[in-house]
Order: sequence, then C-alpha cells, then structure tokens
Amino acid sequence: MLLNASIFSPANLEPTGKWLQEFLGHAHLDAKGTNGQLEGLNTHWASYLAALREAPPFSVTVQLAAPRLTAAQQRNPYLAQAASVGRSYEETIEPSRLAATLLVTAECVAKEWVPELHALAVADAARAARDSAVPQLYSVEGKAATVG
Repeated sequence: MLLNASIFSPANLEPTGKWLQEFLGHAHLDAKGTNGQLEGLNTHWASYLAALREAPPFSVTVQLAAPRLTAAQQRNPYLAQAASVGRSYEETIEPSRLAATLLVTAECVAKEWVPELHALAVADAARAARDSAVPQLYSVEGKAATVG
C-alpha cells in the first residue's frame, strides 16, 4: 500500500498531516518521497488501516502566528493588541475519516491503474510469446523451414 501522507501534508492540513505522519511511528515517511514510501510502513497496511479506524477522535489547539501589521496598523491600539497575541483554533482529528479517505484514494488509483496494468501484462505476454517462438527461415524458393 502506498502511504502518501502528502494528501494530508502539513502544507494542506497541518495538524492532521503532522499527526498522520507520526501515527504508529511513521514520522520517517515524508511528502517528498525520499524515504521509501512504498516500503516504509512499520506494520502491514491492513493492520495500519485497522488501527487508524479504531483510533478515537481528538482535538488539538492550533496556534497561529501573529499577523504582520503595517506601520499604520501598528498605531491602532486595537489592532496592535489583537495581533500581538495571534489567533488559535481547535482542530478535531478523526482517524476513522482519514482511513476512509485513504481507502477511497486507493480505490481511485486502482480503478485507474488496473486496466492499464492489465493492458501492459497482455502486451508483455504477447512479446514474450514472440520472443520464445522458434524462428522461421525461408529458403530461396520461399518455403518456410524451422530451425532447431
């Protein structure tokens, strides 16, 4: 199973992506594909998805950086006070929904790739049959003669 956490990457869904990359000790898998994502799971993919489905939902508090204010905005005491603190919000992470999203993604990839892979297998089987066939030699008279 391809575990591509980039669909939940920190750039897209920061707290969810970070949590998913660290779930069951998989922080070594990165969105750049540099750490063997096809073989990088520490557990069988079915066990991973089962654990993901069974994990309870939880909330995290996300603290946003304070916005940069222009000089004119900094002179406004209300804006300056609000901007100095920054904002925060609660993010609920639902592992069972992440598992469902991963399964839907895998199903979409399979629907797209299975016909293509089948066509490649058929073409390769035809090529292998051609390559393993006994070559035909033709005489000057144009009659086929087998070599063997």
